[in-house]
Amino acid sequence: MPAYYPKHTDSFVQVGASKMPALQTLVQGQYLLSPNGKYQLLLQDDANLAIYDRETGKAVWIADGNQQYSQTVALEGPIGMHLLTNGNIYLYDPIRGRVWSTRNLYDAIERTQLSIQDDGNLVVLDIRALWSSNGRLAFTPGAFDAKVLNADQSMQIAVPYPAGEFKLIFQADGNLVVYDRDMKAVWNAGTHNKGATRAVMQSDGNFVIYTDAGVAIWNTGTQGNPGAYAQIQSNGAFVIVQDKPVWARFGWAPEPVRPPRRVFYPDHSTGPLPLFGGVGWDF
Repeated sequence: MPAYYPKHTDSFVQVGASKMPALQTLVQGQYLLSPNGKYQLLLQDDANLAIYDRETGKAVWIADGNQQYSQTVALEGPIGMHLLTNGNIYLYDPIRGRVWSTRNLYDAIERTQLSIQDDGNLVVLDIRALWSSNGRLAFTPGAFDAKVLNADQSMQIAVPYPAGEFKLIFQADGNLVVYDRDMKAVWNAGTHNKGATRAVMQSDGNFVIYTDAGVAIWNTGTQGNPGAYAQIQSNGAFVIVQDKPVWARFGWAPEPVRPPRRVFYPDHSTGPLPLFGGVGWDF
């Protein structure tokens, strides 16, 4: 394996999902599908990674050196054909002796995922937790057993939102509670019997509980993060999450890197400020 290859990876098993989690390997014949089912990202038997429009059956993209913000280097040593999510996306192609990869210059190895969108865009996402009901529990970005509440989605009263052996319930008494498999409450918002009638994941990124009169009585304080969503994880944590694109095949460019500010000294040197009569320069 190359020196930069991670020590531990998992096999991708959710074939047909729209996202591929961090530190997983996808092999030939496996694929991602956009949520609307129109676009398929497929690792072909010939080691090409391609996106197909399933309505026309035609390939609309292929991973090669023509892709902006990507690179191709020689493959080092014997290694099987696969796709790896490891901060960037790496395509190991033993047929052509190459490694094709994205170049996002972003160090978030355990949080990055690959996503195929409804418009056919291929995006690398940094999945960040903005707030958690229990910071001691691990954040599990992209876990397939995490129930998600999207922006502008309200919870139904008394309906469980399950993930693993836990469930999130907005109760008839107005409290928001996480229960374990024995129906023991492991966390709650403390909003019982205060007139709460609505719990909503807002488009501004804040999760808020309101009374019937529209008065907010509890929130996660995560406003200012449009597009954020809520999830109940299989470990019992209720989390507010935001996806940040760090690479995409179109519609994305890296953030400009500011050069270091040059400092000029009175004597035109690059050393420390000189002293004149024991008095230094003060700016």
